[in-house]
Formats: sequence, structure tokens, C-alpha cells
Amino acid sequence: MWPISTKAQIHSKNLRTIELSMGLMDKLSFKKDDNVGIWLNFIFSKYNARKGGFRYGINLQQKYYETPVKRLINVNQYFVETGYGFELIKSKKRRLFLNGVGGLVAGYESINGEKKEVDALFVVQNESKILAGTYFLVEFEAILSTKTSLIINTRQIWTPTSNLQDFHSRVGIGLRLNYF
Repeated sequence: MWPISTKAQIHSKNLRTIELSMGLMDKLSFKKDDNVGIWLNFIFSKYNARKGGFRYGINLQQKYYETPVKRLINVNQYFVETGYGFELIKSKKRRLFLNGVGGLVAGYESINGEKKEVDALFVVQNESKILAGTYFLVEFEAILSTKTSLIINTRQIWTPTSNLQDFHSRVGIGLRLNYF
């Protein structure tokens, strides 16, 4: 039994939220290895009358790639994003939700800190560049109180303008804070 009634506060019209989430990319490992990465999101959102809401935020990703000479280089991606989220399923008591979000990303991809030479045997050929793409995510939201939700999500990002990898899969966890 939950001590606080959360029904009136969650996913209501004009509700504003701040979300901080983080997680792992692609190989989903903590080990610094080829095709392994981490990410961090900071999102603002505002719900409308349709039980959904517009989202705006920043997204930072860092990933490692192995070169032919068995050295790892890091690739940092910095995005701004906008999207729209909506309820897919909710529990009878409105304490658990499955949400979907789709949107657009635009940003910058920095390859090996802008350094071309990895060592005497290998020079990075790919250029750092501007990125554009889209994303879709599914998140599980558990209401902890009228002001706080626990978020567990999975996201697929498609950036066809990237020199290294078009698709990234991510999983993560975060907190969403409701304010009015």
C-alpha cells in the first residue's frame, strides 16, 4: 500500500518535469573496450491534455572504438534533442507506466579529441562533424512519490550523418522530478 495518493499529480495537463538519466551503450559493459560507451541525459518536459508531453534536453555520449593497431580511441557526441512522449500502458492505480518517446537529435561528433595521429602507425581518417538524426525510446516509470519517479529506459538512436556508426542502442536508469 502506498502512503501517498499519486493519482492526481502524475501525467496531468501542464505538469513540468526535470529528468536526469544515465546508462550504457551498445555492448552494455563497464569495461573500457571496443564498441562500449556511456551516456547522460538531462531532459525538461511539459505534459499536455492528451497524457503526453513535449521533451527538450541535452544528451552526452562517450564511446570507444578499437583501431586496426589495437588502440582505443574515444568518440564524444553532444546532442540537443526534442521529442514527444506518451503513455503506452498504465497500471490500474496509476503508479506504474510504460511510456514511448520519439524525437529528433542534432549535435556534434568529436573523434579522438580532434587529434588525427593515434600513434606512429595509425592516423584517424574520419572527420569530426555535425550530426542529425532521430530516436525512439521506451521507458518504464515507477511513481515513488507525487514529486519523484524512477525511470528505466531503452533507446535506439539513428544518426545517418555519423562517420563511425549510424545506430546506437542504449539502456539506462534515472530520476524524474515533477514540479508545477
